Amino acid sequence: MKKIIKFTFLIFILFCTAISAFALNNSQARHYVYRYWGLRIYKASLDIPQKCLYPECNFTLSLTYYMSFKGTDIAERSVEEILKQKRLSALQQENYLKTFTKIFPNVVDGDSLKGVMNNQKASFYHNGKFIGTISKHRVAQDFFNIWLSPKTSEPEMRTALLALDK
Repeated sequence: MKKIIKFTFLIFILFCTAISAFALNNSQARHYVYRYWGLRIYKASLDIPQKCLYPECNFTLSLTYYMSFKGTDIAERSVEEILKQKRLSALQQENYLKTFTKIFPNVVDGDSLKGVMNNQKASFYHNGKFIGTISKHRVAQDFFNIWLSPKTSEPEMRTALLALDK
């Protein structure tokens, strides 16, 4: 009887290990702490299927803040970062800013903003609560490109989040 219990327990442990390995191999979360002048600003985490290449898949990008920011400042900075990567007309800049300002709330130390890219649109959450959607694929893609495009202003962060070889 003891041998059966030991054998069953061993099979259970091996099964759990195999399931854990399968889960880890099919999705990976990568992290990077963004600092400015030595101050921690936020921790970025990207959860993306392992065998998928950005931007051709669904993914989740989370930012956990270490400082307080106004939502309008987050929206403005987002547009500034997009402008470092591509040209936008004055009207496009205004539309991007309006879109981001409607979605992004003020944040404090410990708050998280999560963007989920799924089926060509992005849904956003503040501390787990739904706060809005960007349904225009190009706008959503431009937003995530702030962190994930080869043209990002923070290539070290991109390398860490996408687990690229240095």
